[in-house]
Amino acid sequence: MNGSRRTTQLCLVLLALFSLASIAQPSRASHTAYNIDGRLAQYGRAFPSIHFVRLTGERDIGEALMLQRTLGAGARDLTYEHDPADGGLLIEAQVQRIALMLANDLPSATLFAVGDGSDFPTPYVCVISLNATRFRTEPLAATRLLLGELGVDAEDLAVGVRVDNEHFLAFTLDHEVFHCLDAYLNGPPIRRTRTEIEGCYEFFRAEQRAELFAALVLRGQDEQPGHFLSTLADYRTLALLDWDYMHYTVPALHAAQVPRRDEIAAFGLSDLARYASKLADETIVSRQAFPDFLAAAHHVAMQRGVVAASTAPEADELQDTAKDRRQVIALETALSTAQRTIAGFSY
Repeated sequence: MNGSRRTTQLCLVLLALFSLASIAQPSRASHTAYNIDGRLAQYGRAFPSIHFVRLTGERDIGEALMLQRTLGAGARDLTYEHDPADGGLLIEAQVQRIALMLANDLPSATLFAVGDGSDFPTPYVCVISLNATRFRTEPLAATRLLLGELGVDAEDLAVGVRVDNEHFLAFTLDHEVFHCLDAYLNGPPIRRTRTEIEGCYEFFRAEQRAELFAALVLRGQDEQPGHFLSTLADYRTLALLDWDYMHYTVPALHAAQVPRRDEIAAFGLSDLARYASKLADETIVSRQAFPDFLAAAHHVAMQRGVVAASTAPEADELQDTAKDRRQVIALETALSTAQRTIAGFSY
């Protein structure tokens, strides 16, 4: 297989995975025009070994494609566990993925270790794609993004369950940044696996951890985050109807309620990232328990006619996995409640 075909195929795989893993991170308490670059500067001070770069849309695709040169010779992707011999191919695929995310206005974050002759001033570079323009020109952009393909018109929703765009940007930024911090502090978030379900767990785990951190940041800064977090949990539950199980982050949102607000507020960003990592290890669905959860979620999605669940790569493996009736009932109940709360319907 020649190099260009291998790169194209890997890019397609990464795009399919990260389009799910990056598409739907919401919100926070009121900031009238959230200062994204100012927030990234705070992260830069908390993690001086990491240079944070934000690319903002199609106009920055050229800069993204230049990363293969600007990162320097021998640069490494730190998101995926991989054979060093495949490092160059993975860098090329990640660069192409970032460009595609920019072209489609989807948020993402990737951590690189720079190589020889890098243009960057630090050993690590966190490249974030996040375009605020859409969310500052289209009033219901965040709500529509969270609704996905459910066939519900955001304009028909009650005002109280619509997602504020500036809140969305703030929460999204903290979520995406943590993907880089997780790789920096704990090693590649996406590890090599042997089965489809094991691979599913790696992406599920990475999203849970990022969501937990963002929720902790929110609770530390906002005195009344309850309405946002409960609404977010409903939207995350509805993600199962798109077979977007990676963004069923309700377990993480519940875990974020464990510490007291004053405990969270006492942490700096660096210590909070480490605390979030530890709390995630202690509270998020384990690798051993995940197949039972995924089988139950898949069963519920299939019962509701979710086409994406029937055609998913892991579908065959899940058909042979026993279904935990208690988890099935709990997910059914949660979905019905979320549908009534957000859209006023249930089935």
